Amino acid sequence: MVRYKTDHSLKTREAIIAAAGILLRDKGFAETSVGTVMKAVGLTHGGFYAHFSDKTAMLSAAVDEAFVESPQNFAKLAEMATAQNDTGFIARHYLSDKRVNDRATGCPAAALASEIPRQELAIIERFEAGTQETMNALSKAPGLSNEDQPFAWAALSMLIGGLELMRTSSSQTHRETIRAEIIAALRKLSGTHTTSR
Repeated sequence: MVRYKTDHSLKTREAIIAAAGILLRDKGFAETSVGTVMKAVGLTHGGFYAHFSDKTAMLSAAVDEAFVESPQNFAKLAEMATAQNDTGFIARHYLSDKRVNDRATGCPAAALASEIPRQELAIIERFEAGTQETMNALSKAPGLSNEDQPFAWAALSMLIGGLELMRTSSSQTHRETIRAEIIAALRKLSGTHTTSR
């Protein structure tokens, strides 16, 4: 019986963290309250404190969870870009229309960057750790890990900024222009090029 309670408690905690991560990326910090998160998982507000000491603890865990997939995704993209010798490949996929439209489960760095400076230090530190891991994965792409001129932070900044700008535009033509220019810029920055689509 104790084992069931432990497993059930762990699953409940994981569900709360996952819901908080989705709400954070979709609605932002201000609208991700304890009440809205607990409602999203079908639990009462009162049950929250069995899992977290306060809202900051929950949000810190949610930021951690949101960044689990980001480095993995960038590592895969870097590997594929290496196979094609085309760092622009990463931008083509990261800035796809699907990702532009998928804020809730998309890149946490792009969704949360503008809000992070106003958060508690614990949340800021989790965000910094997540972006560092993401950058480390991206640095494996061709032309971004040169010791004399490392460009991984510059590339990540272009990608995150580009994604956010594309999300602010109602014009598909404008979005396509941003995507094309970042693809070209990454190719130039990294010294890679391909004629493949």
